[in-house]
Formats: sequence, structure tokens, C-alpha cells
Amino acid sequence: MMKFLEYLFVKYHYFQVRVGNGFIAPMMAMLFMLFVIIIYLNAIFFMAILFIPPKKYDMSFFPEIGVSIFFCIGIALYFIFLYKNKHKFILKKKELQNKSSRMAILFTVLSFFLLFFFMTLKILQNNGKL
Repeated sequence: MMKFLEYLFVKYHYFQVRVGNGFIAPMMAMLFMLFVIIIYLNAIFFMAILFIPPKKYDMSFFPEIGVSIFFCIGIALYFIFLYKNKHKFILKKKELQNKSSRMAILFTVLSFFLLFFFMTLKILQNNGKL
């Protein structure tokens, strides 16, 4: 799992450098990883509530839990990649630099697809069409 996170970090970092954000590329790569992970977690959440009948759960706690999960994952990613300039060591790994970017692109696109797919299913379930 850690190798995959390092791979994503390297690919997102080089993407940020290519689009002209070289100065803030490490922070933006970490934030983009956080964004994609949160999208996956939301997709998992929508998938989980598909099996719970509508009106049987209380959503009032969701914003607090969502914000706390966001900050916890963000802090964890900061310590994994940015604390004490660990990203410089990760970016020097040749095996990560030479890999194709297809998996990073697929990982990102799949997160959006899954989120919208499960959201659509939940909407259909709430409308009584599923």
C-alpha cells in the first residue's frame, strides 16, 4: 500500500510540475491525493447506505465525522510525505519515476465513476425506482 501511495505522490507531483506549479508541487500532490481518497471514502459510504432502507438512519452526525476524517487523513499524508522533506527522498526513487502514469490516471478517474455510480443508485432508491 505504501508503494502505491508513493507512486501516486510521484505521478501527481510531476503532473503539478508540468502544469507550472513546481514551487508548490509537493503540497498540491498531497492535497490531490487527499481529495481522491476522500472521494473513494464517499463512494464507499454511498455504497454502504444502499443496503440500509431510506429513513432508517440519522445523517446529522455525518458533517462532523467527515471533517474529522478529512483532517486525520490529511495529517497522516503530511507526515508520510512532507514532514522533514521526505518527499525529496521519494522523488529520487528511479523505479517510481520510470513507471507509466496510466495507473494514477485510472485510480483518479475510477474514484469519480464509483462516486457518481453509487450516488445515482442511492438517488434511484430514494425515489422508489430501485
